[in-house]
Amino acid sequence: MKQNSFWTIALALIAGIVVGSLDMTMGYAPLPHITVLVGAAILSAFNVKQAWLIAFILGGSILIAHGIAGIVGITPPYVIKNLADILRPIALAIGGAFIGVKTSINMAKPQIDNYSEEAKL
Repeated sequence: MKQNSFWTIALALIAGIVVGSLDMTMGYAPLPHITVLVGAAILSAFNVKQAWLIAFILGGSILIAHGIAGIVGITPPYVIKNLADILRPIALAIGGAFIGVKTSINMAKPQIDNYSEEAKL
């Protein structure tokens, strides 16, 4: 499978914006967290070499959304209280990227050998 890094990184940024806006509009966090997990798995399956970057883009999107909301003066629907709240989206994104890398479809290179079937017997 061809590695198309530009499009997967662009889609990860777009998905990060969507996740951040979902997180700011939802009163609870499960939907954005599921979106981070599934998005990281799908995008990492298409771009195995930069799965770590995709994971940190999607995992950090919730934290960036809370930071921008604090700067702009918007009250987020829930408050990040401790380190577990910070690490949860990043851990989910890393887990999703791991799943995506492990389940990626890599096309096998054809074996070129000059031996015919009769010669192998």
